[in-house]
Amino acid sequence: MYFPTEVEPYGNAKVRRGISRLVPREEIVDAVYEGLGVPAYMAISQISAVFETEEWQDLNDRLGEEYMGYNQEQANTLLEEGFNEVGIEPPFETTIITNQNPQRVQWVQLIAESLNNTDYFDVSVDQYEWNTYVGKIAGESSASTNEIIAVGWSGGWDPDAYVGDLVDSEQHTPNGFNMGHYTNEEVDQLLEEGTSTYDLDERNEIYKDLVEILAEDAPMTYIRFGEETDVYDNSVVKGFRTYPINGGEFKGIYSPADGAFTYLSQE
Repeated sequence: MYFPTEVEPYGNAKVRRGISRLVPREEIVDAVYEGLGVPAYMAISQISAVFETEEWQDLNDRLGEEYMGYNQEQANTLLEEGFNEVGIEPPFETTIITNQNPQRVQWVQLIAESLNNTDYFDVSVDQYEWNTYVGKIAGESSASTNEIIAVGWSGGWDPDAYVGDLVDSEQHTPNGFNMGHYTNEEVDQLLEEGTSTYDLDERNEIYKDLVEILAEDAPMTYIRFGEETDVYDNSVVKGFRTYPINGGEFKGIYSPADGAFTYLSQE
């Protein structure tokens, strides 16, 4: 969920982090996605690259506790300080915009309800047809309107796919997908370092530093890392692994152990 950093109070990191503290991620996972997935407190999925999954799961949990996990008391403190710093008297009227995706609309409504239960916001929700929505969030004015952008993003194995286009200061819309027009020189430097080395241990440390900065600075807030469930007969299928960015076009099964692909439509 993207904050329009060119518009106050969203230019203030305390306000952004205060909102992040009010996102009911566990409720969203349970109520909207029927428990499938995990709450997300950082920008990069734990399954990316060949990072140690348990280490990154622990990192996700820690960033939730320190910066983004639901905590109404800390949210109120951050919002009070942030609103005072930018000189805005609450409640602040704002809108969360989303496309007509039923699940996304549901979790946006839960977030709006959580924000409206404070003294700081008067939040409405607007839905758009997909093509209209893409035009709004990918346009030059995406960060200069009083609208929080709710959108999904798919990564893959490489951690840069989760962040490069979204927070690089050279990727501001309409030239990229940095929809909040977020700019941070340290983030830019880490992005460059992360794509300049093949050493996995070095990349591991680089991206750990990066997600820490993004959790503290909160140019966007994260909702959920999805999970996919595949069922197959392991007495027949061997060595099958699901690619994390499966687009739903299931055409067959590739076995890395055998180096062979079995097509469903071919005998």
